[in-house]
Amino acid sequence: SPTPQPTITHSTSPTDSPTGQPTTAPTKAPSESPTPPPTNSPINSITDGPTSQPTFAPTKVPSENPSPGPTAAPTLQPTTPPTNEITSSPTDAPSNAPSKAPSEAPTPAAVVDSIECPPVGSFMVSTGAGLKGVSPASGNTFCGIFLHKASGDLIPLARSYKEEDWEAAPGPLALPAVNVNATSVFLPDLEDAMDEYVILSKNSTMEERKQIAMFLEMTTFGPKMSEIDSLNDGNWSSNGVNVRAQYIREQIDMNVTSH
Repeated sequence: SPTPQPTITHSTSPTDSPTGQPTTAPTKAPSESPTPPPTNSPINSITDGPTSQPTFAPTKVPSENPSPGPTAAPTLQPTTPPTNEITSSPTDAPSNAPSKAPSEAPTPAAVVDSIECPPVGSFMVSTGAGLKGVSPASGNTFCGIFLHKASGDLIPLARSYKEEDWEAAPGPLALPAVNVNATSVFLPDLEDAMDEYVILSKNSTMEERKQIAMFLEMTTFGPKMSEIDSLNDGNWSSNGVNVRAQYIREQIDMNVTSH
């Protein structure tokens, strides 16, 4: 049976394993030393990968790899320097700086040969191929550039009249419209060495009967002498606008007839 009171001193030293029977009272001796202290303080070197347990404090040095996000400010220098060679065509993206080499030389200016309309009544003036600078014809004057064939034929190429800008002459043999602008005419090289380009002037004024005939040519199937006589009443020069308007109105009001 157990003793009435616990013993004051250990009867035996502590065992390495629990006894088969419980002790009658707790031992007075303290238990073994407390558990081991925590792990060492945070390391100062960079680890190869994350630790299995969180560290007690952040590392003292930054990581080797940059952050995946964009940088807070642009780079101080361009990524690639400009090329020193002249490119044959524009690049897909603008360069980081202007090229050091100059651009290609500008195209040389075309040589312009200025020609003047000769006085009315004078002979036509010969001129060569190339770009010609021309001035508009003066009032009541026609000025034209022609291809003068060896046969004597004159083929109209370009014209100006009554201070109007130069334009391509009508007809299938005239210069293309791109060869003629307000103040210049381009004459291509001659195909036949016997031909030549000429410029000549004519008086564009005409007497009243011819003006009336031209008006009837534009408004009818052809002028009749009786119609010319009817309109040539002395008012054509002074009141031609009203005379032409009255004639057009009379034609509209006439009864329709078959031809």
